[in-house]
Amino acid sequence: DIAMPRSEMMRFLQYENELSSELKLEYICYSAIEVSGLVRVIRQNVGKYGNVHIDMFILDFAKKRNRKLNKIVGMWCSFLHMAKLSENEKSILEKHFEGEKRKKIIVKLSRVANKIFGGSERIENWIYRIMVSDTPTKEYIILEDVRKNLEKECFDEKIMLYYENGKFPCPKGYKELLTMWYGDYMQYPEEGKKYLEYLKEKEKKEDNER
Repeated sequence: DIAMPRSEMMRFLQYENELSSELKLEYICYSAIEVSGLVRVIRQNVGKYGNVHIDMFILDFAKKRNRKLNKIVGMWCSFLHMAKLSENEKSILEKHFEGEKRKKIIVKLSRVANKIFGGSERIENWIYRIMVSDTPTKEYIILEDVRKNLEKECFDEKIMLYYENGKFPCPKGYKELLTMWYGDYMQYPEEGKKYLEYLKEKEKKEDNER
């Protein structure tokens, strides 16, 4: 995953036509990239690995709010985020939420919200207006996960970290960011438990805490 300020993403997209023929670009969002979403760079058929991809996220400045209000607004925009998903993606969510009646009801309500708000593109524009500041603030936000505000100082400097046979630039606050996303990211799932099952249990626990 790569996260970058909106201005840098727009600069990258200007050079789309100059990418190697081995690379393919996908836009993983409904409305124009100017609003929100994720760009995926794919290199196809890389030996035994098959396709390899890099997900690129836009960092926007988050609007200033107190923590309590930010949590409420984040939950509302998370629902809107679900509402703007395609019907196919909503069906996948329903399968993922098998046995969780409350979450399945929320998916059904999100279908109604999509019609009320006039479709995915309008919903993304609303999310942008609610969450994004036009002026710099002390926090960033990634609109693909509107519940998490990221301290700007985590990205102010980069450090180089070893990974396999290479050394790569990372934000200096990588530990704080990983903890925000994954909790104790150094903890292994219980022996014999699949990673997706572990994540599902973790998400359920977080939802109950909210």
